[in-house]
Amino acid sequence: MKPFHVYLLRCADSSYYCGHTDNLDMRMQQHHSGDVGYTSTRKPVELVWQGEFETREGALAFEQQIKGWSRAKKEALIAGDWARIQTLAKSSSTVHPQPTTPVHPDPSTPVRPGASTPVSPDASTPVRPDPSIPVRPEPVEGHSRNPILPVPSAAFGLSLPKDQAGFDKLSPNGEKASTSSARTEHSGSARTERSGSARTESGGSARTGHTPSAVLSVNAGSSSIKFAVYPVQGAGIGDALLSGAFEGLEPQGQARLSWTWQGRTQTQVLATTASDPFDTALQILQQLLTETPGLPELRAVAHRVVHGGEAFTRSVHVTPAVLNELERYNSLAPLHQPHNLAGIRAFAKAFAGLPQIACFDTAYHATVPALHSSFALPDSLRRQGVRRYGFHGLSYQFIMGELQQRSDRAPSRVLMAHLGNGASLCAAQGGLSVATTMGFSALDGLMMGTRSGNLDPGVLLYLMEQGWGHAQIEQLLYKQSGLLGVSGISADMRTLRQNDSEAARFAIDLFAHRIVREAGAMAACLQGLDVIAFSGGIGEHDAALRQQVGQQLGWLGVEIDAQRNLLAKGDASMAIHSASSAVEVWVIPTDEGRVAAREALALYGFPGQAEEGQVLCHPRA
Repeated sequence: MKPFHVYLLRCADSSYYCGHTDNLDMRMQQHHSGDVGYTSTRKPVELVWQGEFETREGALAFEQQIKGWSRAKKEALIAGDWARIQTLAKSSSTVHPQPTTPVHPDPSTPVRPGASTPVSPDASTPVRPDPSIPVRPEPVEGHSRNPILPVPSAAFGLSLPKDQAGFDKLSPNGEKASTSSARTEHSGSARTERSGSARTESGGSARTGHTPSAVLSVNAGSSSIKFAVYPVQGAGIGDALLSGAFEGLEPQGQARLSWTWQGRTQTQVLATTASDPFDTALQILQQLLTETPGLPELRAVAHRVVHGGEAFTRSVHVTPAVLNELERYNSLAPLHQPHNLAGIRAFAKAFAGLPQIACFDTAYHATVPALHSSFALPDSLRRQGVRRYGFHGLSYQFIMGELQQRSDRAPSRVLMAHLGNGASLCAAQGGLSVATTMGFSALDGLMMGTRSGNLDPGVLLYLMEQGWGHAQIEQLLYKQSGLLGVSGISADMRTLRQNDSEAARFAIDLFAHRIVREAGAMAACLQGLDVIAFSGGIGEHDAALRQQVGQQLGWLGVEIDAQRNLLAKGDASMAIHSASSAVEVWVIPTDEGRVAAREALALYGFPGQAEEGQVLCHPRA
């Protein structure tokens, strides 16, 4: 098993940056090229120390500890002066030796120049804070707090002057007008910590003695609201404690709520007497959050927003100005964007004490080269923003993060397939998107549930000659095509699987064919293929489709193990390739809400409080 590295950089402004990775050379290239938020404006950077760990959990824990150290401690670590580290620790009363995973390399293994191992002369373990002793975070360059602890109230809850829409007012220079702590409506006091707390990303649980925090992730649609509460645990985001969805919120619809808590799912039909059923849904959500025992105090609401255009390539704190800018992209994603923004406005009013964070599906694809994002149109149109953007970025970010923890091939040539009612492919290398099937809008690329996917523009010219107007064409392309249009039966793959008609079979075969055809293009962009990952509602649950696609990609060396494929039910990440396959094949259940919660945490808590829009929506090594 390859080691995980914790590393320390000296930046051009003499500050220090600490991180961890499983590919130090690649990570250093990203720092040198300006792809990492904090160091991008502090180049050149110099690697001054690195240590190796057997597990990611051990590396993350030590990274978090270093970020809470003073400059003097960091420089003692660089110098290999462990005695001074111990002296500084005792003088500040912030750390006490505790047993933990050994991190020292084998003495026979060469250490990079300028590096030393974080090992005490009289012990093979690094120093960890004692959770029973209060910790006083020390000033750290580039990080505003010690991220090994649960994020304190001030990390998210800012009591700010509000305008009538519920958004934070900013002073003329763009800074927030107040920094006093605020609470949510339902959180009058610190809640008791859950005895069975969810697993953190680092494998630990939240420490006691601090108010537990959580992020509410939201995906607002035209007639639905999906939500989940993710606990902030240490430096990461734990599994969702509460999740659910409101559906049937369209006019004259039958509103209903389904939610899952502690492994139990419940469904309730709602009586929506209000003129706006969304208002009723938000009132019920507030009540649910209040009455569900053991939920941590909310610190932010993170929203999935489909289109960020060229202006938003990072997650941002939403203000009225941000919303106005995002409305420019409504016509590029009419099924999603207007409803995403309406959801932000509604939640800003209902949860007026919480920051609203926008996380963009287009942002992950900001690294796509111009050669792959350009149309063969006049440059004047490109300057107006007519280009490929790509979507499903939050899903791809999650899939890549899962692969990085499970496959040594994750930094290589990866094809990710998000297959659901909306469907696309993404080619990634080095963890970054290099090409994708969706383009200027969410119409392009693969055949979808009700969307056409790739289409000869001449068809649209023909329809216009026949008298079709804009509204008719939009309805055709977005809501009457895809699986629904081809089959004439349903947009739901499960329904088509149960139908033995020729029309249903042909629709399924065309869906698979388009995946295979576009996969060939993505493999060409990557100059080969090392990993395929299936995700989304269809990709996670339709074993027959995965088998069909795998067989048709056999020329690339893809071999799917039929038995393992049947065992992959979409409830856990699982490899389904045979032992002789030249390409790894995975099923990765996606969790876009968790990615949004991570982005909110990164923006307001870890690895340090950032300015608006300064956190990349990219996978972190």
